[in-house]
Amino acid sequence: MSLRDQVAGLADQFRVTPELHGSKPVPPRRAWLVGVGGSGMAGEFLAHAVHPGIQAVPWRDAHLPPWLERGDLVLCISYSGLTQETLDVWHAAGEAGALRAAVASGGTLGDEAAGLGVPWGRVPAGLAPRCALGYLVRAGWELLCPGQSFPWDDTARHVATVASRWSGGQAQGWVSERGGRIPALLASRGPWVAAARRWTGELAENAKQGALLWALPEASHNAIMTVASEAPKPVPFWPLALGKPRHPADLRRWEATLAAVASAGSPVTEIHEPHAQAWIEAVGLAHAGSWASLALAEATDRPLTNVGCRALR
Repeated sequence: MSLRDQVAGLADQFRVTPELHGSKPVPPRRAWLVGVGGSGMAGEFLAHAVHPGIQAVPWRDAHLPPWLERGDLVLCISYSGLTQETLDVWHAAGEAGALRAAVASGGTLGDEAAGLGVPWGRVPAGLAPRCALGYLVRAGWELLCPGQSFPWDDTARHVATVASRWSGGQAQGWVSERGGRIPALLASRGPWVAAARRWTGELAENAKQGALLWALPEASHNAIMTVASEAPKPVPFWPLALGKPRHPADLRRWEATLAAVASAGSPVTEIHEPHAQAWIEAVGLAHAGSWASLALAEATDRPLTNVGCRALR
């Protein structure tokens, strides 16, 4: 299956009930969502989808969090089941006697979770990890929030609507507007930051294009100075604003930041895929980034491959 076909399959992934194994999952008080790369993005989105009674913390590291407490759950997410950093945390959590769960298509992580009988979700194999976001998120959610409902069909419909626009002319128009500048993704809080981080990862892996993440409120204090009137010209960055904040205070800061950037001679391109639910909107914005990265790769003759680059195998 081509990478383009894999990206196109995201909407259907949210409709698939995951295959769960091991002991019955119990909702934790706090969960550490361990993963890196494309698998780590599942934790970024999952953290904003779980029940508000659960503190879910994305953890992109090869070591246990120093704040791990008794009763915390370490949920390791590795699409291949072979990600060394995630396996390191998995093994350290076992040595520490921590509660564990896993999401994988198989590999060492799947085999060890099955052997221990701990809760784990098996997702379909054969995809690039970055193209399995829906499978990974839903499997993780079922482990953290067993028996609860979630608008998966609504998520799938919105993602499909985004794909209908961005799989063709809209992504190509985005590429033609870039003008060789480095994308700088402006995002407000929570799931919008996850969407912006997804854009940076997809641009890197698919189009071999570097990009910056400018998360507010921090970006309004320093990052925007790189496009200010005093900055060297021409400005090499292309500010892209993802979505629009819902909280009034966030919206005021957001609009002031965009105005400041524009007044310095760096017009901001706003990207909107609105939805009543912030999490679903953010997933749609992230999916737009996948299509944008494919269009940029095709326009610059970058090879599209299923496997990303890793320094440590």
